[in-house]
Amino acid sequence: MLVILDWQHQGKPPPKHRDRGASSEICGVRIHEVDLTRAYIDVAAQALRAAGHQVEILTEGWYSNRHAQAGALSHKGERPAAYVACHINAGGGRYAASFYDSRSAGGSRLSACVASALGEQLPELSASKTRPCGPDQSPRAWSVIRGIWAAPAWCSAICFEPAFIDHAAHRPLLTPEGLARIGHALADGVMTWATPQETT
Repeated sequence: MLVILDWQHQGKPPPKHRDRGASSEICGVRIHEVDLTRAYIDVAAQALRAAGHQVEILTEGWYSNRHAQAGALSHKGERPAAYVACHINAGGGRYAASFYDSRSAGGSRLSACVASALGEQLPELSASKTRPCGPDQSPRAWSVIRGIWAAPAWCSAICFEPAFIDHAAHRPLLTPEGLARIGHALADGVMTWATPQETT
């Protein structure tokens, strides 16, 4: 399996090069989304590679360019390919959300597998939701994965929002240990998705 982990917000060209995503002040220190996402990306990548999967981490360019890069990587072999747009949410919620392109059956299943792993492993979450998105439905989430629809059919994408940066109940998830737990749950969910389904 190929897994493409996109460190979003990070690495945009000017004039958006200062984008660090959402932020919140915790114990007098301002933390930023890009610092948190990189921590769980690295843990997920390590777990996936240890299980024998290829992992690519995207860190630069406009999202449209990253989607094209993901498509090119996916074309290199007919094997399952998962693209994860990596984020941390803001707005005070207590749940996790995994968004998928409403046109994508593979994305729907990837979202469900990841959401299930998060719900099982992270008791701090009030819920772990899976949601379709498109230009008229959660358009902000759709904008970060929409280019993957043009990739090979075996490439599926989600916008991954595992916690809220500005909710006190999620602060344990924003520590190094908590982010490691997010990374392991993400890896487990993706590996479940890649396991062939039994047919009856």
